[in-house]
Amino acid sequence: MSFDAQLRLQAGRCQWCQRLIPVALLTRDHLHPRKNGQRERGGNDFVLSCEPCNAARSAWTIGSTRFLRWVRGVINGKAPADAARPIRDRRRRQTAARLKRMA
Repeated sequence: MSFDAQLRLQAGRCQWCQRLIPVALLTRDHLHPRKNGQRERGGNDFVLSCEPCNAARSAWTIGSTRFLRWVRGVINGKAPADAARPIRDRRRRQTAARLKRMA
């Protein structure tokens, strides 16, 4: 699917936060991140998203627990960069507790 066709399909909105974004600020967000070794999937491998959502989603695979928690946070109004923060904070606390037990 071409960029223009995807733009018409999404009506100029970010796939994740659903905000109306100027065309010049929309970016291609690959559903199957290339960083994870995914190859091209026949042209229908991307959605349009705003830069903050694309950067915050990073290389999380669609359907992964981290991705689903992040998307839930974005839908509930959290800023894309902060939507996954509770996961990171919880992991940090768990690691600190593990280190404390080992000492």
